[in-house]
Amino acid sequence: MNEFTKRPNGHRDTIAVHCGEKRWFGSVTTPIDYTSTFVFKDVAEMVDFSSGQIEHYEYGRYGNPTREAAEQKLAALEGAERCVLFDCGMSAVCATILSMCSQGQHIIITDDAYKQTLAFVTKVMPRFGVSTTVVPMGDYEAMNKAVTPATVMIISESPTNPYLNIADVDEVVRIARAHNVLSVIDSTFATPYNARPLDQGVDIVIQSATKYLAGHNDCPGRRRPRF
Repeated sequence: MNEFTKRPNGHRDTIAVHCGEKRWFGSVTTPIDYTSTFVFKDVAEMVDFSSGQIEHYEYGRYGNPTREAAEQKLAALEGAERCVLFDCGMSAVCATILSMCSQGQHIIITDDAYKQTLAFVTKVMPRFGVSTTVVPMGDYEAMNKAVTPATVMIISESPTNPYLNIADVDEVVRIARAHNVLSVIDSTFATPYNARPLDQGVDIVIQSATKYLAGHNDCPGRRRPRF
């Protein structure tokens, strides 16, 4: 962690360049770490790690310096407490929904959300006992009326892909908070450069790295910053 990671309140361009950077062996930028497993210097260090007294990389699938640097950079750009990177878009979406919903609960989603997200909540989640109400994009009266005692999450996208409909994020947050449910916004087309839904009170923001975040359309990935 460097000074920009600790103090991520600078200009967006400065944050994008410096925040989360982990430089070692004199590198100018963060090296790509391909290590699968990491070495503990002795048994005592391993015991301290196992008991939670120290932090230490253990296995590349659980985390590595390169991925951590990217997560810290993206979290800082979004204004999030932390960020979790996934290998594909629906991994992030499914992890978000499955980790926050239990049997007997209910989800509200706008009809112009990402179509695979719509398919997941309407076709797959019922198998786990989670129901969904789809409301028209922009109809906040319908959204408010759709809330039930079992509702735990409201999902929308803004701008939408590909129709570019814009959600009134403030209104989504108002409804979610009035009923004490989570608000989730897919902000892929905006990126943190143009919109920061967390600053408006959204609980979880999802970004697809494949689109404007990567800037070159050849980098699949998805992230889930969570406030």
